[in-house]
Amino acid sequence: MPTIQKPYHSGLPHVYHALLKTTFRGVDHPLSTSDAPIHQYLGIKYASVPARFRQSKLWKTYPPVVDASHHGPICPQPRSRLSYEETLVGITNDLSPQQILKSDEFECLNLNITCPAGLTPQSRVPVMLWVHGGGDRGSGSSWVYDGGPLVKKSLNMGKPVIIVTFNFRIGLFGFAASPMIREDNDAAGEEGVGNYGMSQLLLSSTGLRDQRKAMEWLHHYICDFGGDPGNITVFGVSSGGADILYHLLSAANQIRPMFQRAIVQSALMDYNLPDVVNSGWHLSRMLSRLRITTMEHFRASTARSISRVPPSSAHTPTFAFPPNLQPLIIGDSAADATHWERSVSLWNASSAVRRIKAVCQSLSMASHIMRAYDISLHVSDEEISERIMDLVNDARVAWPTERVAQNAKRERGGRGVWRYVFDQEGPSKGAPHHAADLIYLFDTVSLPASSQLSTFSSPETERWISFAHGEAPWREDKFYVFGPEGETGERSNYIFEGRRRREVWKDALEPLGMQLVQKVGVELSRGPV
Repeated sequence: MPTIQKPYHSGLPHVYHALLKTTFRGVDHPLSTSDAPIHQYLGIKYASVPARFRQSKLWKTYPPVVDASHHGPICPQPRSRLSYEETLVGITNDLSPQQILKSDEFECLNLNITCPAGLTPQSRVPVMLWVHGGGDRGSGSSWVYDGGPLVKKSLNMGKPVIIVTFNFRIGLFGFAASPMIREDNDAAGEEGVGNYGMSQLLLSSTGLRDQRKAMEWLHHYICDFGGDPGNITVFGVSSGGADILYHLLSAANQIRPMFQRAIVQSALMDYNLPDVVNSGWHLSRMLSRLRITTMEHFRASTARSISRVPPSSAHTPTFAFPPNLQPLIIGDSAADATHWERSVSLWNASSAVRRIKAVCQSLSMASHIMRAYDISLHVSDEEISERIMDLVNDARVAWPTERVAQNAKRERGGRGVWRYVFDQEGPSKGAPHHAADLIYLFDTVSLPASSQLSTFSSPETERWISFAHGEAPWREDKFYVFGPEGETGERSNYIFEGRRRREVWKDALEPLGMQLVQKVGVELSRGPV
């Protein structure tokens, strides 16, 4: 078991970092008690941004004392009527504490460390690094991802962990790609396309660069906080889960892995890697609305205007599984498509049928997929959205998740992959919606004490923590169920058949191929625009 000393109380929590020659001054976590003391170090800068769309640089120069008592800036992002927490996790404003986070595209690369008090460099506690989702919105500093309850749970289990959340460039700031940006990076002596470089994942030792910089910082400097740089588990949801898959796939991970195991939750994955040229065409078309034609204009634009431009989703070569052997937990929620329910609800039968035929460009293929999901002109408008939701759910999350899991298991000789399904309803939507598991995993949402939901958090949390300690979370030949109605445990593949539409995937989706199926799913998830 990792070494934990009784904390020395001398005012605010602090860590003297011998390698960085600085003292980080943090805070006591609100959940901290004398029996389970917990410290937090917030807003620690891990990398710098030399210029817009340039690659980040590892940060290792600090003043003698660093104030780590408050969150740092987050990446600029588009404004919305709904908060990020309500959009992703389904948390309504009445359940949300007030949190105001400043944004700054050049100072947003910072991380937050939540750890048991009393750790030393010899403690070597496992580290869990959270990669937030949300696409072009979100932040590792969101109150939903506060690491205190997870650390407290780990102490109660006798398996202490350190939780690290972090911010990285998102949206166009983080994933813009074009020949213009690549040429600008080349002129600066930087390989790839800034933070973005998705097409470089198979071709060079780079990955999702800001995220990897955070991993590098932990690799070099987490030891003085009591963490084990050789025992890091990355876990993430939605686009964050997909990012983890890209890291697993990257050449950088093959050459120098920065984490030892991964947990992928309801990944909104693209089975295709973006191409710089095609992405550049998309980007140029979008930027023409802002009258931006050069890098000088691009960099001179306001962060607010840039945050409104979506990054490209152009495609090139497919991937089917991460080719490495790092242990992997992967799963999905039963109703992940609720992420798109507003846009899907706008379809009527005739417009949906037309769109599917247009995307498939083949009457036989369109008929094949529509028969499988009972989509036709004769379906009422009230029912059509439910059937489209099923198709979108399978095309964008459930079937890709199963494909990655099966192929990864094959690559590993049947070992090192654990599959789960999350079917427990969330507190606000009454369904196992996209990212509902985060409510129970992080245990930061106040649930009614009388509610069955309030007692459900432990199973997933316990297994994730045990996995971070190098233990098998459950038998590899079984899959694990979380819900519905509080049910948990290992189940056979026979039971899995009743939880997901595996026969439909085999009979209807596999003959069409992942590229076409995902294209249909993406088009339908956007609504009739």
